[in-house]
Amino acid sequence: MISYFRTLTLAAAAVSSVIAHGEATTSGGSASAAVDLADAGSTNAQSTLRVASASASTSQGSLESITVTGKHLEDVETVVTNGALGNLSILETPFSITAVNADEIATLGAVNVPDVFDYDSSVKVNNSGVGSGNTFSVRGLALDRTNGYKVDGLAYPIWFQDMPLDHYEEIDLLKGMGGFQYGFATPGGILNYVTKKPTQDFIFSADAGIRSTDIFKQHIDIGGPITPDGTLGFRINAVHESGTLYNNAHNFDDSISAVIDWSPLKNFSWEIDGYYLQTLQTNQSNTISAAQGITYLPAPPGDLNLNAAGSYKHNENPSETSTWRWTFAPEWTATLSYRHVKLDERFPGNAIEILDDAGEYASIAANIDRIFFYDIEQAVVEGEINTGPLVHDVVFGASGTRILFDYNDPNGAPPEGIIGLGNLYTGLPPAITGNANALAVESRVDFSLYQKIQQNSYFISDTIKLDPWSFIVGLRDTDYDERDLGKPGEVTAQYKFSPVTPTYAVTYEAAPKTNLYASYAEAVQTGTQAPASTPALTYTNANQVFGPITSKQYEVGVKTAQPSFSGTAALFRIDQGVAYSTPDPTPAVELYSQNGQARYQGLELNGKVYLTENWTVSPSFSYLDTQYLEGAPAYVGKVVPGTSKYEGSAFTEYRWPLLPGLKVDGGVRYTGRGYGDSANLLRFPSETVFDVGAGYDVPGLGRPVTVRAAIQNVFDREYWVFGSNGAGGIEFSAGAPRTFNLNVKVGLIGL
Repeated sequence: MISYFRTLTLAAAAVSSVIAHGEATTSGGSASAAVDLADAGSTNAQSTLRVASASASTSQGSLESITVTGKHLEDVETVVTNGALGNLSILETPFSITAVNADEIATLGAVNVPDVFDYDSSVKVNNSGVGSGNTFSVRGLALDRTNGYKVDGLAYPIWFQDMPLDHYEEIDLLKGMGGFQYGFATPGGILNYVTKKPTQDFIFSADAGIRSTDIFKQHIDIGGPITPDGTLGFRINAVHESGTLYNNAHNFDDSISAVIDWSPLKNFSWEIDGYYLQTLQTNQSNTISAAQGITYLPAPPGDLNLNAAGSYKHNENPSETSTWRWTFAPEWTATLSYRHVKLDERFPGNAIEILDDAGEYASIAANIDRIFFYDIEQAVVEGEINTGPLVHDVVFGASGTRILFDYNDPNGAPPEGIIGLGNLYTGLPPAITGNANALAVESRVDFSLYQKIQQNSYFISDTIKLDPWSFIVGLRDTDYDERDLGKPGEVTAQYKFSPVTPTYAVTYEAAPKTNLYASYAEAVQTGTQAPASTPALTYTNANQVFGPITSKQYEVGVKTAQPSFSGTAALFRIDQGVAYSTPDPTPAVELYSQNGQARYQGLELNGKVYLTENWTVSPSFSYLDTQYLEGAPAYVGKVVPGTSKYEGSAFTEYRWPLLPGLKVDGGVRYTGRGYGDSANLLRFPSETVFDVGAGYDVPGLGRPVTVRAAIQNVFDREYWVFGSNGAGGIEFSAGAPRTFNLNVKVGLIGL
């Protein structure tokens, strides 16, 4: 059955490409050239926010669209996918959610997901954006790499790769626990990419851009009906990006996505999605770790690159998805989905460990070769039941996720050697090429099954409405089976867990379009793994895998959408089991444990104010109080590393009335000080960064043409970017220097 679905999906993706090529070539030479560009691959953003989830879209393109101005703060009436809760507007959802549409992504000049949430103060970037893949934290907690990222509501293996944003209509971020909605995941949040869908009318647009220093990108977006009656539609996006980054690293990325939607009946549709991404990064900088006992490190210039010459990272990521939707009765819909994904990552590189306050470091050979296979099946039924004065919005279903993780000889490999020593502030690390220690590590290519996870779950929720109140009760029953294998295939650890994760919530409409809410949720996540030993630091239980971790969340908040302003506010508390390292009496030896407990509690404020018809201001503020409640006595009461107590931002956009089509904008981002270790010895100071930008819709050209330019870190501040690594420690890197982004978009047909 799986091979059948895969073959069918790939065939459909190929057909959509052929159809698109035929449609485009009828429009003349420029269209043909753009299709050639699609064959090469490409990346950027579109300009429509669909006021419905992807799961409700059709090939007819019948969903209503609205234009949203300003940065990325959401219209709280936007409908988003909420997993096992079904499709609710942000205003109705008793949790904190941010939804960012393609138009807002383009305004930001965002290259990756952390850029998208630059002006949401509850989101903290963990690295500067030039590492092997961007990561970020929400409410102080890193997102789950195994199950915390979704595409159209189904799990997707991100694992330190950047998904080109041009393929997506919207990106939704659920802040806090998603255990009931989506199953096993860390309590920081769930990120959902919503793919671009077929449109009712034929569209064809192209854009090209450049960003610091000379990364060039080209992107096309083509879609529309295939049949005259519109029952069969397609959408294709293709992106190519290549060049040199500001730190002299090199990028080469190709990606293409294709969607076919067929509605043979008014109440039935079949959607097939195909996606392929290939990336190559050479001489790319990685994040940095620090040995115990370091107290302070001055920030280096933003173009710092400590990657050893000769290193590279290559990712290949194909996926296929099929979705069937059947409206079998008034107000009742059944959805069946299947996805297969492969992520093949080859990463012969180096890791940097700082050894002292003077910035001396060891450059350590690190070979990360791994392949992930995801197979996901999900069936959902949702509908409405009226029982007198009560209205029940019911969602129930089942899902299964199988994950196979192949690794390049993780057990029994020789300790990865030191390539050489260096200083953070002077010189570059030694090259990998020709280095005996590096060659001994990089030469190993011996894949074996490292981890197997099977997660099956059944869920049901009931949203009970009795104006002005609504109540939510939801339960998810999960059977979780994780097996960790050594070589040649023996099971070294196995965890079976069958938790029931509930969620309860109440919402009260205190005034028109103003809701008060309170909610409770529980979550379970996969356990952590002790780090591998290095020549600079030995773990007495290196590579040990720990069992699942449980968490609880309490949240109260208010959401409002008024003619002159909109906003959200939330108070929350999260209690989570945590891992940490404790020093051994022997120098350079540590023990890794997962028996701690940490608390994350705070306040989030987000808003948008329409000062005039042409001027908006979007402020954001977060207060986060974290501490260890249980664990090593030396850490209890300490601040959890990688978190900042205060973060804030503000973004403003002004439409210039004297020159119609011109928008100017600017923003400021503040991150408070934080700590880099569980003992709170390594301190990172606060930092403030300013950005400016402008966009212009060029008139009189006979077709839509938009030029967009932006400058980030206008004053070229030097600072550290730091955040949780999701395993009890932190990752950090030099903050990006002053950078620029320029993009020109042309609507060739239908835009």
